[in-house]
Amino acid sequence: MTTRLPLANLLVGSAVVAAAFATAACSGSGSTPAVTPDAITPTIASTVVDGGSDGLAAELLLAGTGDPGRAQWHQEQRPVSDPDVAAALDALALDHVRSTVLGAAGGPNLVGSALVRRLAGATTAPPDSNGRSGNLDETLRAEAERVLAFAGAAPPGLETVPVLPWQSRSAELAAALTPADNTSWATLDLGQQGVRLADVARFLELRITVARRLLGELRRTYYGRDAAAGALGLLAVQQALAAEDALFSGVFTAGGPLGALVAPAEYDPLTAPRWLPAEFAVDLDPAVAGAPAGYAPLEGASDLAALGAMLRAGVELSELGDPTAGPALPGLFRFRPFAPPPSEPVIPVLSWDSEMRGFLRFHCGECHYDEQFGGYSIRSYEEMRTPGFTAESLNLQIVVPGDHEASLLHQIVTNAPFPFTQMPLGGQLLAPEIELIDRWIDEGAVESSPEPPAPPQPGDDLAVVSFRNLAALHFDAATGALHHRVEANGPADFTPSGLATATATGRTLRGLAAFVRRRPDEELAGRTAMQYFDAIVGFASRHQVDPEGAAYDAVEIFTGAPAGPAADLRGQAAMAAGLLAAAAQLPAQSPVHAAAGRAARYLLDAFDAGGDLFGERAGEPA
Repeated sequence: MTTRLPLANLLVGSAVVAAAFATAACSGSGSTPAVTPDAITPTIASTVVDGGSDGLAAELLLAGTGDPGRAQWHQEQRPVSDPDVAAALDALALDHVRSTVLGAAGGPNLVGSALVRRLAGATTAPPDSNGRSGNLDETLRAEAERVLAFAGAAPPGLETVPVLPWQSRSAELAAALTPADNTSWATLDLGQQGVRLADVARFLELRITVARRLLGELRRTYYGRDAAAGALGLLAVQQALAAEDALFSGVFTAGGPLGALVAPAEYDPLTAPRWLPAEFAVDLDPAVAGAPAGYAPLEGASDLAALGAMLRAGVELSELGDPTAGPALPGLFRFRPFAPPPSEPVIPVLSWDSEMRGFLRFHCGECHYDEQFGGYSIRSYEEMRTPGFTAESLNLQIVVPGDHEASLLHQIVTNAPFPFTQMPLGGQLLAPEIELIDRWIDEGAVESSPEPPAPPQPGDDLAVVSFRNLAALHFDAATGALHHRVEANGPADFTPSGLATATATGRTLRGLAAFVRRRPDEELAGRTAMQYFDAIVGFASRHQVDPEGAAYDAVEIFTGAPAGPAADLRGQAAMAAGLLAAAAQLPAQSPVHAAAGRAARYLLDAFDAGGDLFGERAGEPA
């Protein structure tokens, strides 16, 4: 018997694993050798994998023994019909889930997440019992005990549970694999501090899929077919909610620093656009091992493929509480174990944690974050308030809470006194940016808001904000096309790409198809979501797929002309899947059905010349 390893250990690229199983499943009718979970021989071909492994695991779960509600949930995807192959795919994906949900060092630690910090500030939170990380670790342990009680399970070790996924992670196990001990499933931490938005969407998608897969069964009042399955599913939901919370509490931008989007239900991108950037850095808290303390943009553009995937993840998270999700799942957010947030969002006092950490990192970090020019650092709240060499010698205070005029921070960005140089070097802050500094100081220059913002409505806020940004930033009203990128050169300077790509449009169509299934009447700028959907699908089917079904890698939006060759396997698969998902939401007479069929057939023909990868069994495409 071969011991199975986490899916990350098996990846060179997701296509390799998927192709291997598809070939094993479809190499011949009736004569295919049985593939069982124990027949898998794992090899480590690379010591580094990226966030795509979560997305692959989610797809394998859907292709495997799967979810009885799939017909309503993923209408464009069929399960594998061979029961042995399905079981093998299922086992491989669930091993990856156990690794990443329970123990892998795959990202910033849940213990320092906005979710846990909020709970730790409550009057009922447990006190610090070990002098480490304040009461955050005690709060996480108590919350895990409360949540997992609904599965009849005790909490596992939670020291390395991620709240967001690193851009890349190690494929090497930190210890010998012991299936009964989840702590041995941890992988080595590469020390990466970059997070891609597309990977966060995959992170969410996997955990939502796991929840549907494992929590649909009840044992009397307990979730899951057994305690282990219930615990894994509930922890997956907790991580998904914490990741969504982290995005809203600190990762939105307007072409500058990252900060909170406090009232997502009231968000209007037509007057003040804010979006999730394509890639961002996580500042780790030196006082709490591996915990996120703040965020900074690495790639500030709005990326359509990531946004479309985030839209789909938001819809699927919201669907966990839908009555059609299964007999057990709606109770997750009604009364057990995840209580609903307050109906009215709380507007917090401006704080270092909510706004100023990211603001100063963006404008001043080049000299005072990794470097500490003049002996002055902004890496933490305490360091920011500690004067540098010159200010200390002159007995000047960086901030005087309640009095911005007396604060050196205000003076040095407006009219720097001798011997200081006006900051930031080589530029001048805009008036609203100076007003932000002054407001923070006058409100008390606090580190954390006494009343933090309410957590987002599970999935709904994420889906609606993603849709509004897609419509406001990426949609071209004249053609119906979607710009695959929007570069941000400042808060009021947005440059759309002028190109519609197969990969980004196809992935977004899957998210939009899910969104209009639930919220067809959501409106922005005088159009409903269904009207946006019709226009986008129309452009894609007319201009992004040729009469033979081949998807163009990119087309020029304003002319509809191809801007490159035919799409590769990834682009063709994305477009075929997107059109199939879109067609499932449209009447049978819609021409989109024909375009989806052509794209799917071209995928099978062009990328399966030998007939081994995508064969047929019992007359149906595998």
